[in-house]
Amino acid sequence: MQNRRLFLMRHAHAESQVGYGDDADRARRLTSAGEEEARKIGHDLTAGGFLEGPLTFWSSPAQRTRQTAALIQEKCAPDSRISVVGELYSAGADEILDLIRHEAPATSSLLIIGHNPFLYHLALQLAGRALDQQVFSSLNGGYPPASVTVFSVTQSWDRFGPANARLDAFLTP
Repeated sequence: MQNRRLFLMRHAHAESQVGYGDDADRARRLTSAGEEEARKIGHDLTAGGFLEGPLTFWSSPAQRTRQTAALIQEKCAPDSRISVVGELYSAGADEILDLIRHEAPATSSLLIIGHNPFLYHLALQLAGRALDQQVFSSLNGGYPPASVTVFSVTQSWDRFGPANARLDAFLTP
């Protein structure tokens, strides 16, 4: 069985919304602090030895997630491609899990950049009892901007779920 990694990342700090509706929210850009957060997480993922093999990126269509993805890509995997996945803008945890189950079998590492509370809820669901460990207890306090949970996956993507995800790290900028 191929070793797999799943990274769930909330976008970095973004500007406040100006205007109303989805279009205004989708147009929000990263702040300069958010850009630095994304670069730091990219550095931490590389320095921590979490990246093995090619990295597949999924990003919500929102500007702030696409910017976060581009900055992580620049640091970690400049030859990789970022796929914009429209459903990530508003998909709940179970919907995201279903999307993951349709990922190509050859994918070894999948980094999903999206939004709160959806990714946070999925991270909690996948982490399960690992949250009882002191090292991961801070995840119970929320999912701050630019945070990322790193999971080892012990099954193929089509069989992926909480029973075959192991929480390896919770990184914050």
